[in-house]
Amino acid sequence: MDTELKKYDNNDMSKKRKTYNPAEKAKIVLEVLREESTLNEIATDYGVSPQLISRWKREFIENMPAVFDKKNTEVEQLKKEHFAEKEELINQIGQLTVDVNWLKKTRSSLRNTGKKELIEVDNQKITVKHQCELLGLPRSTAYYKSRGVSEPSQEEVDIKNAVNKIRFDECAYGCRRIWNELRKQDFRDIGKRRVRRYMEEMGIVPFYSGPNLNKRELQERTYSYLLRNVAIMHVNQVWGIDITYCGTLKGFMYLVAIID
Repeated sequence: MDTELKKYDNNDMSKKRKTYNPAEKAKIVLEVLREESTLNEIATDYGVSPQLISRWKREFIENMPAVFDKKNTEVEQLKKEHFAEKEELINQIGQLTVDVNWLKKTRSSLRNTGKKELIEVDNQKITVKHQCELLGLPRSTAYYKSRGVSEPSQEEVDIKNAVNKIRFDECAYGCRRIWNELRKQDFRDIGKRRVRRYMEEMGIVPFYSGPNLNKRELQERTYSYLLRNVAIMHVNQVWGIDITYCGTLKGFMYLVAIID
C-alpha cells in the first residue's frame, strides 16, 4: 500500500500504462468513499483517470457481499478505521462549537485590558488577527504599547501652581478666565486648550449653576414655598437653614447658617 504511484499525464502517451494491485485499488476507492476530496483531486493525486476510479468504485460496491463472504479483514479494518475517524472528527467539531459559544459569552464580560492579556503573540498556530477576532478585540488595541507617564517640566509645574492659586481665589473661574489671569502673570506661551487640559488633569471644575434647574415638569424636585402668606408672630415658629462652603489655605470648609 506504500508503493509510490506515478502521476497521470494525459500529454505523455509514451509512458507505459501502470497496473494496480487489489490493495492499491481498495485504498483509492476508500478515499473516494470518505468524500474528503473530490474525485478529480484523488485522480490527480494518484495519477489515475476519474473514469477508471468510478469503475473501480462501482465494482467495489457490487462485490461488497462477496467481500463479506470472504471475510476480507483488511478492507473491513479500513472501513472501521474510516468510520471511527469520522466519528472522532464529528465529536471534535461539536466540542469546538461549544468552546466558541462559551468564549463569545465570556469575552463580553472582559475589558479590553483583560482581553489583551490573553493575546499570544508567539503562537504559531493562531495568528494575532484571528485571536483578536475570537476575543472581539481591535487589532490596534492588541499592538498598542503605553508610553508611560513622563515627568512634568518645570514650566508645567509653574503653570499648574498658578492655575491652582487662581482657582483658590476665584472658584467660579473657567478655562477662559484662568487663561486671561495667566497672561497677566506673564505666561504668554500658553493656549486655552492647554489650560483646559491642565484643569482636567488637576480635576478643577468651576462652580456654577447647572442647567434645567427650574423646569416645572420635574415635580419630584419642585417644592412649594410653605411660608407664603404665613404670619410669623412668635419665637421658634419658623426656622431657616442654608449651607455653603468657603475656601481656605488647606482646602474647603462648610458653613451652615440657621435663622430663627
